[in-house]
Amino acid sequence: MDDVNQNTTQNFMSDNSTATPQPAPISTASSGVVYANFFQRFFALLIDLVVLLIVVTVISLPIGVIFGLFGSGLSGILRLTIQIIGLIVFWTYMVILTHRYGQTIGKKAMSIRVQKEVAGERLDTISTILREVVGRGLESILSLVLIGILGYLWMLWDPKKQTWHDKIAKSVVVKVK
Repeated sequence: MDDVNQNTTQNFMSDNSTATPQPAPISTASSGVVYANFFQRFFALLIDLVVLLIVVTVISLPIGVIFGLFGSGLSGILRLTIQIIGLIVFWTYMVILTHRYGQTIGKKAMSIRVQKEVAGERLDTISTILREVVGRGLESILSLVLIGILGYLWMLWDPKKQTWHDKIAKSVVVKVK
C-alpha cells in the first residue's frame, strides 16, 4: 500500500523530462484506491466541454467572419471546418493535459485523475493517445450503434468503474487528495 502511494506521487515520464508530480490517490483498505464515480467524471467532462466550447468559439469566430464575406453558399464548408477544428482542439486538449498531468481542467476541478490501471503511474504517450483519440473515437461510434452512450455508462457496473476508452488504454480514473 505504501508503495502505491509512494509511486503515485513521483513523476512518471517515459522521456525523463520534468513535470509536476501528481497527487496521491485517496486510499482505502480494501482496494488501495477510490475510483471516480459517474457523477465526478460526468461533471469533469461537462467542465471540459465548456472550456473547449469557449476555445473553439474564439478560434472559429474569425473563420466564420471570413466565410461570411463570401456569402451563404459556403455554410456547409464552414460547418465542416468548425467541426474539424473542434475535434482537433478536443483531442489536443485531452491528450496533452491527460498525458502531462493526468488531469484536464475538469478532472482537476473534480479532484480526479487518470492513471495506469496496474501500476498507478501516469499514462505514457501511446496509452494516452489510445485512450483519448482511438478509444473515445471508437467508443463514440460503437456507442451510437449500441444504444447511444453504452461505452460511457459501462462504468456503472464495472468493478473499477472503467469506460470502454479506459479499458482500451488499461487506465482508471481515481479520486485524488
